[in-house]
Amino acid sequence: MIRSGRRARVRWAVAAAVVLVLPAALLIAAGGVPARRAAPIPPAPPSPVPSRPVPSPPVPAPWSSALFGTAPSPSPSSTPVSLDARAGVAIPGHRLLYGDPGPDLDRVAALGAGWVRFDAAWSEIEVARGTFDWSRLDRGVDAARARGLSVLLILGSTAIWARPADSAWNHGPATAEQRDGFAAFAGRAVERYRGRVGHWEIWNEPNLPVAWSPAPDPQAYAALLTVAYRAIHAADPDAVVLSGGTGGGATGVATLDWYRALYDLGLRDVCDAVAVHPYPDAPEPDSGEMAGAREVRALMDARGDGGTPLWGTETGAPTGGRPSIGERDQAALLHRLYALWTGEIPDTGPLIYYTLRDFGGADREGHFGLLRADGAPKPAYDAFRTRPS
Repeated sequence: MIRSGRRARVRWAVAAAVVLVLPAALLIAAGGVPARRAAPIPPAPPSPVPSRPVPSPPVPAPWSSALFGTAPSPSPSSTPVSLDARAGVAIPGHRLLYGDPGPDLDRVAALGAGWVRFDAAWSEIEVARGTFDWSRLDRGVDAARARGLSVLLILGSTAIWARPADSAWNHGPATAEQRDGFAAFAGRAVERYRGRVGHWEIWNEPNLPVAWSPAPDPQAYAALLTVAYRAIHAADPDAVVLSGGTGGGATGVATLDWYRALYDLGLRDVCDAVAVHPYPDAPEPDSGEMAGAREVRALMDARGDGGTPLWGTETGAPTGGRPSIGERDQAALLHRLYALWTGEIPDTGPLIYYTLRDFGGADREGHFGLLRADGAPKPAYDAFRTRPS
């Protein structure tokens, strides 16, 4: 099975940056692979991507023919669809924003997804202290809103001028000065997009070293979340602040331990929703980080936070690389994940699928999409259209 572990999705970094690859033999011995790794962010536009226990419900008829490759793919604009506030699609910022976001967002809207999640990277926007380039993010936000999509923005990655000289985009803010710089950036972002964006996720997978370097630190993250929460609510009292969605894997702090530590540090008072990345150990839906989401929900309730929703801000499974599952299995798994999230785990917010389109290449990281790299739909594309809600 494919271990949910981590697909750590930190898209903030150089597109050609080195990503963590666990030895295949170790992954097989461990019973699978991390659901995702964090992917770095490019400093400049990347090269164009090629047109790039729960009972298992029966395969629904509306997409069973597509599952076997016989149904034509629908045109994104062929039939108006209602947007589902319980479902969304996550697209790495460096994939969505370095080019025309319209075609990909057309596909997201055609799926009936109510949400799109992408990055508002401090390191890319405040390019020098006090100098901001909002142009790409403006384009992405406006294109999403024009299609009726709600936007969840991830605030993260440390600006080059604010971090140590020998560190990278994933340096976790560790000093009061760094945290204040991040909070000031967050406040500016919320002021700019108030009325267009109402939901803000603070960092991506901060419990993993690939996303929070040099090592995850619940105390440092809690301090960052606290100042960001205050800055965001000062700019927009109605904003919804999410804790950073957590990933699984062999390194870092386990999700449940991470949230225990954060609750000890006062999490209840500094977020409006808790986020996890419930990647399963594919092809079993109620496994890995998805099974762990039940434990996080129970912890929230035990800590008196029963009224706070639990969001799943990434989930999915790859269909290429090693190890992976087949496209038919990906489609069936998608249905089961949404049935589980919406029907079995209480008090949940949206479940956001990672991702829209494959990036290609030999690594499994490039094959989580609902579409192949050339834009052709996988069976999971139609499965998403008929997911449980």
